Amino acid sequence: MQVKKMTCFILIVILLPLAKLNAQTTADSCTIAALPSVVFKQFHVMLSAEGKKILDVAYTIIQQAPACKINVIGYTGMSEAEQQTSWDRVYSVVSYLVAKGVDKKRIIFTYGMTGDTKLVDLVATTEDGPNTVPAPMPCYSYHKLTPKRCKNFH
Repeated sequence: MQVKKMTCFILIVILLPLAKLNAQTTADSCTIAALPSVVFKQFHVMLSAEGKKILDVAYTIIQQAPACKINVIGYTGMSEAEQQTSWDRVYSVVSYLVAKGVDKKRIIFTYGMTGDTKLVDLVATTEDGPNTVPAPMPCYSYHKLTPKRCKNFH
């Protein structure tokens, strides 16, 4: 437990000073070099304490670069349940960033991409895209809101 706390502390101490250097923008360009990724445990879709700390660092960078939009990208396998898990993870990250104060208009919601299924990446861009997408298979969700949406699912 102590090692995890120290790792998070070291990560934050290293990333926070880089936040100011990382987010230099002009009125019409985005020059965020990189944003951290959030790692989820298998079958988990809610943010861990470590995931929230990583997103807090990302939030600092994002707020210093108002010209940037943020593509939140979830990865998946081929099954319907994996598609939904990808969506749920992106939803958790987007919800957290919006609750922190990121304007939802700056978010691009992307799920179901090929890649490491435990990751959600944050990628700075100037491109447009949807900031919300309907859940593909909400009854397959591991998200805590699922029982309310799918009472009669077998």
